[in-house]
Amino acid sequence: MEYRSKINYDLKNKGSASITLLDDSFEIFGYKTSLSFLISKYIKDIIQYANNILDSLAQVVNCALLYPQFPKDMVDFGFLYSNKKNRIAGFQTTKNVERVFANISNASEFTYLRKSNNRIKHIMDIPTTIGFNLFDDKMIAFIEGFVKNGMTFEDVKINDKCNEICNFISDCIDNVCSAILLDLALVNHEYRFNEVSIYGQIAKNPDQTIEDIHLKDADFLIAYVEIEETDLSKIPSQLELLFATVRDDNSIEVFNYDYDLVLIKVEDNYVGYAEACEPVDTDFISYRKYNIILDSSLTPFHYMWITKGDYTNSYPLFLSKI
Repeated sequence: MEYRSKINYDLKNKGSASITLLDDSFEIFGYKTSLSFLISKYIKDIIQYANNILDSLAQVVNCALLYPQFPKDMVDFGFLYSNKKNRIAGFQTTKNVERVFANISNASEFTYLRKSNNRIKHIMDIPTTIGFNLFDDKMIAFIEGFVKNGMTFEDVKINDKCNEICNFISDCIDNVCSAILLDLALVNHEYRFNEVSIYGQIAKNPDQTIEDIHLKDADFLIAYVEIEETDLSKIPSQLELLFATVRDDNSIEVFNYDYDLVLIKVEDNYVGYAEACEPVDTDFISYRKYNIILDSSLTPFHYMWITKGDYTNSYPLFLSKI
């Protein structure tokens, strides 16, 4: 205010005024930065995170409706759906999601997010302009216009564009999740989601309840996944496991599956086993991949006996006492 008052006074009384650039720099955690740089960075983050959310929605669709058709490290929104290539068109389980993806892809906000963001470098190259008017307190803040792939985008006010992006992404999340719920009815759950059965011998004191018993205290445990598919040629080469439990309020709690081996049971026969092919992700809760070995001649117990040595935290056979 004092800066603007001096300019107005000089113009009125002297007919001229000198103008110096305002210093908008400040320190944050010991590092010197500027207000304009910080705002520009946050805008780039918002646009990048919005693109990441769209890609994450594609990952959810792949896991819930398509997997194991496409590996998770390949899937993003553009991989599953674009105006030039539609990889979900041939699936009966994605009819509702396909319509939602089409609406998203044709939206103007989607076009802006994709064109303003460098998909290879994962950065936004469009500059922002931030400043203040000389004679009032209004702030000048907009993302500059740009041309990309023959498409022209005009200057937009930062606040307006950020609000538009947030509303658009919020609608995308709601619409995609609603479509997934509808399409899930067509997924063969008996084949895709199989429970892992665990049997063990655990000593229980008279004053203990079942809830007080922990699997790590068992003398002997065997775990197996019972697959409905009886044609062994149709059993996939990999499966993924995740601990899940239903709470008293009907919400679901999940945990990482940290055991290395599990038997494969088809009807009354154990036809092989699955062995973990990746470590437990200690940073995130996620499905863990297991390679399926269909070979009943080499039992998991014999395999573990000659290769493992340490039975701690191993399945399907866990021996804490020998």
